[in-house]
Parts: sequence; C-alpha cells; structure tokens
Amino acid sequence: MISAVLDTNVIISGVLFGGLPGKLLQFAARDQFQLLISDAILHELTEVLKRPKFKIPLEFVSELRLELNRTASLVITRSKIDAIKADPADNRILECAYDGRANFIVTGDRELLQFEIFRKIKIVSVSEFMKIIEES
Repeated sequence: MISAVLDTNVIISGVLFGGLPGKLLQFAARDQFQLLISDAILHELTEVLKRPKFKIPLEFVSELRLELNRTASLVITRSKIDAIKADPADNRILECAYDGRANFIVTGDRELLQFEIFRKIKIVSVSEFMKIIEES
C-alpha cells in the first residue's frame, strides 16, 4: 500500500475548505493509502487550528485529532533533520516521512516541493498525489 505524509497545510485545507485535500482525507479514512502522522505534526495542526482567525471550536479540534489518530499510523520520529532553514517546522514533515518510510510527502509548500525527492521520498502536490492514488 502507498504511504504518505500530508503536510499540515494540506490537512488544514482539507478540513476547512474540502476540495482535493478534503478528498485525500476521505481516501485516507477509506484506507486507499496509508496516512502517516507524528506527534509533532499533530501538535502543529492543533496550534494552527486554535488561532483566533479560524474561529474553530476546541471540541472540533479535539475531534479532528481523535479522527486522525484512528485514520493515520503514528510514526515515532527519531531523526533530527535540518534541511529547511526558512521554516524549521517543515523538517518535522521530513522526519515523519523518513522515519515512517513513506513513499510520498504531499504538500502545497514551495520549500518542500522544490526538493522533488528527499531521501528517496517523492514530494508532490495534492493534484499529483490524487492522480497517483486514482491510478493505483
């Protein structure tokens, strides 16, 4: 089965706006690919969704975390990667993917997309990953 780490921006976009990122979350919930996640990604997701600009109830954030815990495989990260200086939080995505032996990282982040491949892990956009899932 294909495994992937969804960048925090993809998860948030899927939860708040649906679209292709939302479809990816549905595919993960239906086991069409193995979603990998780490405590660091869950923490970042929680912190971002708690920001006042989103006006999201704390109960919703808690429910989302529970759903991700049910849907995703939790990766215990041991690696310390410092490949992205501009946004160190992106390194947590790389660590999760590397330690979880992911096939893909799915992101909308230009810093990550410019790598294209990181330690044999393909870094792709949401639309590219959708094509991969639909063809598999």
